[in-house]
Amino acid sequence: MVLTGPTLTLRYATAEDAPRLLELGSDPLVTQWFSWGPYESLEQPEAYIAGLAAKREAGELLDFLIVHREVGAIGVTGLSELAARDRRATVGTWFGRE
Repeated sequence: MVLTGPTLTLRYATAEDAPRLLELGSDPLVTQWFSWGPYESLEQPEAYIAGLAAKREAGELLDFLIVHREVGAIGVTGLSELAARDRRATVGTWFGRE
């Protein structure tokens, strides 16, 4: 799935995005309030990306890479804690510092 606007595109992350996610997510100030991070190795964003399809299929997580038209990937946004009973979810977004 790809959602495109005038400046930003939301799309599923691919294995090719792992180096950029490592760059963005290795900043302790970016990840200080998260249950993960900061990333310390390429294997960490690779594992995150590898698990996304199964989590989407299971209805557990719907994350999108946020891609700026001129800058490239700048963060991640998505839905977690999805509740089918009352169709609620938690929206979460994080951006790298640049």
